[in-house]
Amino acid sequence: MIKLLKLSEGSEADIYIQKILGVEMIIKYRRKKPYLITDIDEDLRKHRTKKEAKMMSLAHSNGVNCPIPMVISNYSIYMNYIKGSSLNKVLDKIKDSEFFEVGKLLFLLHKAGIVHNDFTPANVILEGEQFWLIDFGLAELSSNAEERAIDLLLMKRSVNKKQYLYFAKGYSESNPFSEEVNNRLALMERRGRYQDRSLNMK
Repeated sequence: MIKLLKLSEGSEADIYIQKILGVEMIIKYRRKKPYLITDIDEDLRKHRTKKEAKMMSLAHSNGVNCPIPMVISNYSIYMNYIKGSSLNKVLDKIKDSEFFEVGKLLFLLHKAGIVHNDFTPANVILEGEQFWLIDFGLAELSSNAEERAIDLLLMKRSVNKKQYLYFAKGYSESNPFSEEVNNRLALMERRGRYQDRSLNMK
């Protein structure tokens, strides 16, 4: 009997580790939502599973360090196991300059025409000296500057100023669209501060 070990439980999926033919694999299984009509639930889970696997495959083929989907079923993705620590657990243990590589990771993703939509330290794994991007559940095809800027904003809100400075340098190096994205990010931040002031005045 092949044993499954649950590693984590998310809002819509469980993550398991399983050894198959001596190789450790990660299995992401999308759970049934009891509050949805069965047919709708099944169609939604199938669609999201296939879409996530497609985003991962496209990212990997464009040089992004990320898991490779090996087997795709209706509700599950079997992928290689990236051993290491999530970035949010080692923020205070690594050099600020290492965030340059995290920025390059996001640039490669955007260059491939993909936005992650949850680009936070929790979804970046440090294995040895390499950074890996995981959890493509919200990823979409997009070259929209504002959607790209959201990925930067999520990371900016999660790290300190010096870490983000290196991250931004890594993202912007040899990046033909970085100016547009950074301008959009600045606009979003100004818009956010204006909204905060408006709320405080009420």
